Amino acid sequence: MKNTRLKFLLGLFIIAFLYISCKSSNEKEADFETSNFINFVDSITKLKEIDALPNWSTTNSIYEKKLNALNLTIDKLEDSKDYDEEIDLATEKFETYRKDILKNTKSESNDLKL
Repeated sequence: MKNTRLKFLLGLFIIAFLYISCKSSNEKEADFETSNFINFVDSITKLKEIDALPNWSTTNSIYEKKLNALNLTIDKLEDSKDYDEEIDLATEKFETYRKDILKNTKSESNDLKL
């Protein structure tokens, strides 16, 4: 009897551990999309302005698509707090870079008009 009870409790413990430790497919997808988004932002923001400007509309379009895909993935999660912090930092980094690019583009076009 004790042996059966011990096996039962051990089985419950293993099941509970696996349930808690395993990530759901939505969490795995969110990890992938978040990592993909952050890597994209990091690679873009490392570009020099002269390299980023010629393809800026394409870059911005890709950024928007990746952000939309990430948001759709994050919306599937029950708790996205951990992801939100990482996404907010990457978004802020990209927005700062975008403002610098656009500000410098406007100042260059003003110089050309003079």
